[in-house]
Amino acid sequence: MPPKRSALNSPNPVKHQLQDIDSQQDVQTLPISNVQPVVTITMPLSPPLVDVVFESAAPSSPAPVAQPAILAAQPAPPPAVAGGGLQSLQCPVSPGHNRAKFFSAHATASTVCNLDYSRSSLGSKVLLTGILTAVYPASKNPDRRYILLSDATGTVGLTVWNANVAKFSPDGIGSIVHADKLVLSQHNSKKTLTMTKESTIKCLSDPKNDLAIWWRGLASLAPVSLGEVQTLSENSIVTVAGILGFVTAESKNVGSEIKTLTTLHMVDKTGSLPVRSWNAVPPILEISVEKPILLQRIRITSFAGQKVGELLDGSGTIVVTQFAGAAELAQFWVD
Repeated sequence: MPPKRSALNSPNPVKHQLQDIDSQQDVQTLPISNVQPVVTITMPLSPPLVDVVFESAAPSSPAPVAQPAILAAQPAPPPAVAGGGLQSLQCPVSPGHNRAKFFSAHATASTVCNLDYSRSSLGSKVLLTGILTAVYPASKNPDRRYILLSDATGTVGLTVWNANVAKFSPDGIGSIVHADKLVLSQHNSKKTLTMTKESTIKCLSDPKNDLAIWWRGLASLAPVSLGEVQTLSENSIVTVAGILGFVTAESKNVGSEIKTLTTLHMVDKTGSLPVRSWNAVPPILEISVEKPILLQRIRITSFAGQKVGELLDGSGTIVVTQFAGAAELAQFWVD
């Protein structure tokens, strides 16, 4: 038995067993090659260094101690600063998403003319771009005017005030209107748009704009039958064809002035349709009575529970007398 302490109670059996053997004079020194080196790894909290100790079985020489080495898998410690503390780690630079989120939160949300598609909450400010399709007479005290804006989703009405009233006239039908910072509100359970002092509105002329292309494309649509008009939604812009049976005109008191309402009574084999206009009608209609006629871009509205058509002012509605299908309509009229 070893005279000092048992190798079974030692935390390092190899080391103490060698020391016990060395204390006995009649025991020969063990060769170094027969003993495997023992590695002790110490993991301090900071810095991440490791002490590696190699111990030999040689009885006459102390075990060599290796210098501390930095682990390759551990990052280098942060540089020290004045006061003995550690410099705070810097966050990586944002790739740009946070900047976009910040400005998008403060930007005006865009909407379309069909407000049912708008996801903005009531009271929020929105941006709207549409085609001017109707301009109603201006009113006084205060100065105001009601206009209609349309796009591929539908039509929405907007009241403009004061200095903005003069920006709109029937001659501007078909122009692009850009309105910013409009307030989304609600009236009779229906979403509406309201202008405030911060709102801005202007007319643009850009033939390459998508809205301008859409507007021109409406004139090339195939005509719908007059009977089918009754199934269309309010404010649809369509093309119709038929026989212009007769034209009527009547005077009506609108506000403080007398206006003339002109009605074109059209018919085809599917039904009839009155098409109205509050402004001057094209002179060609006077010589087209009882003849085939094609009206490109008219707006569908309702009157007394029935769908009627309305001529768009200015260059909005295009009147055509020579078109495909005119001979068939003429034959229908004489049968």
